[in-house]
Amino acid sequence: MNPLASGESAQRAYLQLEQTLQTNSAEESIPRLKDFIRQYPDFAQAHNDLAVMYYREGNKLLTLGHYEKAVKLNPTSTFRKNLASFYFVEMGWVDDAIFIYTDILRNSPNDTEVLTALGIISSNLGQRSEARIFFSKLLELEPWNHEARTFIAELDSPVLSPYSAVVPTPFTETSQISSPVVETVLGPEERTFFKHILELEPENPAARSLLTELDSPKTPSFGTVAEPSNTANSQISSPDLDAILADLRDTITKLDKKNHPDDIYSNALALMNKGDEQGAARELERLVQNQPAHALAHNDLGVLYQRRGVLAKSQYHHETAVKEDPSNISFKKNLAGLYFAELKRTDDAIFLLTDILKTNPNDVETLTGLARIAMTIGQPDEASIFINKVTELEPWNEEARELSGQLKTNDSFFLTSR
Repeated sequence: MNPLASGESAQRAYLQLEQTLQTNSAEESIPRLKDFIRQYPDFAQAHNDLAVMYYREGNKLLTLGHYEKAVKLNPTSTFRKNLASFYFVEMGWVDDAIFIYTDILRNSPNDTEVLTALGIISSNLGQRSEARIFFSKLLELEPWNHEARTFIAELDSPVLSPYSAVVPTPFTETSQISSPVVETVLGPEERTFFKHILELEPENPAARSLLTELDSPKTPSFGTVAEPSNTANSQISSPDLDAILADLRDTITKLDKKNHPDDIYSNALALMNKGDEQGAARELERLVQNQPAHALAHNDLGVLYQRRGVLAKSQYHHETAVKEDPSNISFKKNLAGLYFAELKRTDDAIFLLTDILKTNPNDVETLTGLARIAMTIGQPDEASIFINKVTELEPWNEEARELSGQLKTNDSFFLTSR
């Protein structure tokens, strides 16, 4: 088939499909978009819109894959904004986001979405002067832009909060899918994000202002406008962009180190060693938010929440640790301890510990744990088996001797109770 004719056919088919996408939920739209892509695998807009739907469903991996596919199929499209936003907001790939945004800005220097995004990224990197350039340019283009004024006010504050601004999440309303420009729409996800910021920082003025903005009608305000910075750089030229990009990249290494999983985990350990378990939990929560499969962080969160008596969270994190790293016997032991000591799920605890023994038959901690459980549920013979095994492996083991003494002391009790 003629490629041009094929493209026209795909366009017509998609125009028909989008009529249903406008009224369907993400769950209903995903199979329709997948069917369309099977027939027209190179139709970039379908990949972009499928990514949007997957994002609404919380499937970040497939979101990333389809955003990248859309950009690969149409490298000059506005879909790049969605990919850059996803890189920054969800993946933490700051340098990749900057590369895309600055490339767009070279060809479209008045793109307000890109100016906003680069201003926010610069702000979060601590590059106030660069952020001011972007926001000042934004105010030149949109004097009524309340968010830009808020960002500039935040830049003028003595302490710049790392949560003072975020790039809008890569959402596109289905009603706008056919638009030649993919708009970024503020919706429930952004509201949730700003509320989360306020939970962490109740006094954060930018987050509170933006949340208020989300909850109020969008009416342009022609009142007093913050004056743009008195600098020649407010008019952005290509050399300026190159310099700004270089400055931003200079700070990326520091940012990456600060946000690297190993560094976050080390900081959490330092806080634990200082006795600041609440601070350690915050760091570990930040780590698992960025690295959901970080089993060690989940395990430690399970331990911390168990100490604080937050058993539901403890269970979730302990179970997630075992799920992500099922070969780690320490994680299984911790989960078994929670099951037995706190949740009274004795059978589940026994299952985990005996499963460990299949591959680690001489693990002293596991044998001791099973001995204690056996004693607690009134099975002294089984307890003796485990205790004797521990004594055989470690004749010096004080805990085994204590348990053996308890068995002898309580022998008459066990005999009468069975």
